[in-house]
Amino acid sequence: MEHFILLNFSFGLGAVIIGVVAFIMLNLGLVIFLGSKDLISRTFALMTFAVVLWSVNHAFLVSAVSTSYLGDILNRFSYVLGLCNILVLSYVCVVQSLKKRNTFVAIMYFCILFGFTVLLMFTDHIRTDSSWVGTVSWAGVQMWASGNGPWYLSYYIFYAAVIVYGLYLLRTNARQEQDALRKKQLLDMFWIVVIGVIPPTVTSIILPTFFHISSFDWIGAVTGVFWLATTSYFLMRKNQTEQVFPVRIVYAELLVIAMIFLFGIGMFY
Repeated sequence: MEHFILLNFSFGLGAVIIGVVAFIMLNLGLVIFLGSKDLISRTFALMTFAVVLWSVNHAFLVSAVSTSYLGDILNRFSYVLGLCNILVLSYVCVVQSLKKRNTFVAIMYFCILFGFTVLLMFTDHIRTDSSWVGTVSWAGVQMWASGNGPWYLSYYIFYAAVIVYGLYLLRTNARQEQDALRKKQLLDMFWIVVIGVIPPTVTSIILPTFFHISSFDWIGAVTGVFWLATTSYFLMRKNQTEQVFPVRIVYAELLVIAMIFLFGIGMFY
């Protein structure tokens, strides 16, 4: 397995795949945000951008060499971005429920995120210092692990509660919605969120924290391909009925990215 080395990072195949997936997510998010003025679509695009940030951070995390202090910083920051993702998800669900933006909820969530960020980045109350634990040679990724701090359960209980609450709002709003089109949009978003949240939660949070298994951490970001496939399917179906954006842009982007993906594999084998 060959690596592209830059500063304190050694970029292997796993990081390249994560980067490609993140790039596709970013493009789809932009297509959704710029191609539709619908509130559901635009708030969903916001959630997409949050996932992109987490994926990019993960690409650098699995590339940080064993002697780099950046591994600890990136590992801590991945927990911050994970929390950011589910708070954005919850805010999206609140917006869908109220059918309008809510400044108070946004400020409250920002304050919660800021508090957890301080605890995660500058203390050991939730996560202790990260250490390099090995390499997944066939994928060219570095494995980093950290211990549980005395307050670690507060993070995971809050994380789980926000996810459950967000999914509950989406499901409840879908059941109560009278407009058939909006009902379908809410149900589509519900399944997109389920498919997008469960794999990385298992591989990047549950396994490393409770079972001390870090070898599958990078796969959480790669499973974004399933989220992309589901999102693309619902996106195409939505466009067939509403014609909200030029769908050929999405096809062209997916074709170009597939070519880049194949070229990237060729570089490492």
